[in-house]
Amino acid sequence: MELTVGSESDSSFPSTDGFQVDWEHPSDPEQGQNFLALLAAIRLHLPDDHYILTAALPAGRWALQNIDLYRAQDYLDLINLMAYDFTGSWSAKAGHHAQLHSASPDEPSGSAAVDYVLSTGFPAAKILLGIPTYGRSFLGAAGPGHAYSGHGGEDETFEYKQLPRQGTEEIVDTRVVAAFCTGGDGGFVTYDNPETVMIKANFCREKGLGVSFRNLNAIETDSPGIVLLDWHSGRRSRSAELDFCRLQSFARLLTIQRLCYIRKGCV
Repeated sequence: MELTVGSESDSSFPSTDGFQVDWEHPSDPEQGQNFLALLAAIRLHLPDDHYILTAALPAGRWALQNIDLYRAQDYLDLINLMAYDFTGSWSAKAGHHAQLHSASPDEPSGSAAVDYVLSTGFPAAKILLGIPTYGRSFLGAAGPGHAYSGHGGEDETFEYKQLPRQGTEEIVDTRVVAAFCTGGDGGFVTYDNPETVMIKANFCREKGLGVSFRNLNAIETDSPGIVLLDWHSGRRSRSAELDFCRLQSFARLLTIQRLCYIRKGCV
């Protein structure tokens, strides 16, 4: 694997504020070491200090345990913790795909992933809790833990602007912090709504974290305003009310204009 970046005197990245490494995912300690080596190489050769370096990582101990996160803080400005897609077509039963808290000890959740990352000594101020703007569908299911027969929507998902599905009632489970609707053409659809995002934002504020959104194009421009935390306001423990329509990209939330994504096998 080779990585080439420009020198400080050239214009290789004239419109780039930084780089996000999306290695899906280090599956053993050796790959974890290689991941750290990649981060170190990128950081060493970045032409200017103003470029930031981030990594998108799954919100599961099964992958995080392969990475020395304490050492990773020396190279990374931020971790984008992907606290979604906990369930899908690979799951034996239907379940919430982005819950903040687990209903049982064996279930993944955003808070469990955050607690694990913090336990390694990785600083809270460098953690972003990822929030999806789409729901996952389980046809034939009426709730988490139920059997399902397939999936509705495009690629098993519905964008937030398409939720709740027509003829269904939106319900929020405040115990695990997840919204869902049941019935119609989506069956059991699990997602986040303004109420759950508010709860997650408060969780991030209490922990000293920030938040990021996955696929902001999925949100209607007339969606209601919600309270978010960006990287900077999260560190100062204060929230800012923003309309979804004002958030044009994941980078906007971080007060970063553009990120160059680096995927495994692409460099």
